[in-house]
Amino acid sequence: MNSNKFFFAKCNVSTLAVIFAVTVPIAVRAESVKNLDSLAENIIAENKDAKFHYNQGNQAYDRGNYQQAIQEYTTAIRLNPNLADAYYNRGLALAKSSNYQEAIADYSKAIAINPKYTNAYYNRANILYNLGKNKAAIADYNAAIALNPNLANAYIGRGNVRDDLGDTEGAIADYNQAISLNSNNFYAYYNRGVTRYRQKDYRGAIQDYSMTISLNDKYINAYYNRGLALYNLGDKKQAFIDYNQAIELNPNYALAYVGRANVRDDLGDTRGAIEDYNKAIELEPNLADAYYNRGIAFYKISQKQEAVTDWFKAAEIYQKQGNVSAYQNTLKLIKNNVRVESI
Repeated sequence: MNSNKFFFAKCNVSTLAVIFAVTVPIAVRAESVKNLDSLAENIIAENKDAKFHYNQGNQAYDRGNYQQAIQEYTTAIRLNPNLADAYYNRGLALAKSSNYQEAIADYSKAIAINPKYTNAYYNRANILYNLGKNKAAIADYNAAIALNPNLANAYIGRGNVRDDLGDTEGAIADYNQAISLNSNNFYAYYNRGVTRYRQKDYRGAIQDYSMTISLNDKYINAYYNRGLALYNLGDKKQAFIDYNQAIELNPNYALAYVGRANVRDDLGDTRGAIEDYNKAIELEPNLADAYYNRGIAFYKISQKQEAVTDWFKAAEIYQKQGNVSAYQNTLKLIKNNVRVESI
């Protein structure tokens, strides 16, 4: 079977902080004693209007109407440019709308107004991490932790960055700290499981994925990843059960079909494996491993032309993806097993 690792995404904790309606202190800068009373009255009225639109924005956000929320928060900000919560909440709505750079700008403005805005640092860090800006993300996670040492999700976020940067020991330490703060946070167990899997600590990974499932039995990736770890330990029947469960929870989970196909092929059900590879390719036409492994299955049942076709397709996808080693290995497989004039 193909020795290439399947991709499994590390979950970043993207749960956004709860939005609270707050009373914003009124700051008045009087230009003259004569106009003070009139100016104060105008500012009080504007701040009441700002709070109204702010709360309207919260209600729109809760309904999932992020564009309306953005409009309401924008009005609140126009009426009170120092309303840090409006910038922060507009940042949440912008992030939900995939406007990440604008969201970062709003979180940054909230922090400029209130340098102790923990959730703004945390949510800005999440976006920076997802944009691949790891150093900046760590700085924000550090700031959030400094302001609130009990913020478990910030440790998980920092652990994710550390793991991606190769600091496995630091990542596990962060996940451990998150678990010590909240033993019911399944994200911490799941992400620690991913790190352990990458270290080839398959038994440790299985323990973490199992704990994840015990806390959230609908968490599909935990079943799939546990299936990978079980497969690597040779427990193919249990891996098969986990892939089945992942598929039951999400019938469109292409990677789970590939995993189940690998087990079926290893257990001698080659035609069943081909059916699963077919389904995976139907769901994700650019899934190179599915073509590669289906080619091996075809070759086993003497359908050599189909095998060659699949291997060439896998090589093409690997090359486009920049996966040089997989591309070269696939070409080598073709040369070693099939007589062709050119590749």
